[in-house]
Amino acid sequence: MAWSYEDDFILLDENITTEEKRELYQDRQYVRRIRFLKRLKLDLKKVKKEKQQIIDIYPDYNMTDISKHLHQTQQYIATRVNDLREQGLLRGEPLLTKEQKEYIKRNRHLLKTTVMANKLDLPLNLVKMVVSEEYRKRNVPDGYEKVSISKKDKMPRKMQFKESDRPKDALDKRIVAAKKYKDNQLYEIKMKTDTRKNESNVFKGVLIYQNKDYITLRHELGYKESFNKVDFETGDKEIKEVAR
Repeated sequence: MAWSYEDDFILLDENITTEEKRELYQDRQYVRRIRFLKRLKLDLKKVKKEKQQIIDIYPDYNMTDISKHLHQTQQYIATRVNDLREQGLLRGEPLLTKEQKEYIKRNRHLLKTTVMANKLDLPLNLVKMVVSEEYRKRNVPDGYEKVSISKKDKMPRKMQFKESDRPKDALDKRIVAAKKYKDNQLYEIKMKTDTRKNESNVFKGVLIYQNKDYITLRHELGYKESFNKVDFETGDKEIKEVAR
């Protein structure tokens, strides 16, 4: 036997004691039903609201649309619709006309839903359903195209960089590795220490070694220090040739 709205009203009513509920539903697993409703985050107020929404919306919208609107499964909505139909609470024919629907769509940004419901003599929940349906569609504005994503590409093709569109200051490891400095040349390297005060340290030394990532300079006092080539490209450090 399916659970009706009236059964759920009793089960969720905190004014009715557990003993009274047990006496009413002693042959049915009412505790499991209560847990099911709690899992759906439904209380007495929400269930009553949901009942009125389905009465107002159906059959102008089918069960699939109602399940999306109420964030419930189609099976759950179908059970509720069958319950309300057996009680004779559902309309047999759609109430919303095409002209009324177009009026709501056209004025949804100008008029309140309550005003449109009174003007068109429609249930408020039905007007809200038309408005929310328009928002769910999320139409693409004129001048924009929907971008399809292929399985191979992780991002839309329209977003992928072409070689000509890449930022000029984008770093390429091959370019950094290909950068060569003169052996036995004296270089001055300026290292920023405090960007707010525009302070920096300066190191002078002769180039004694380099690879694709680093260069090594020897100071006139004999100690050596290595520097990352990438820092010169990003501007974190500045390097220039100086005369001996």
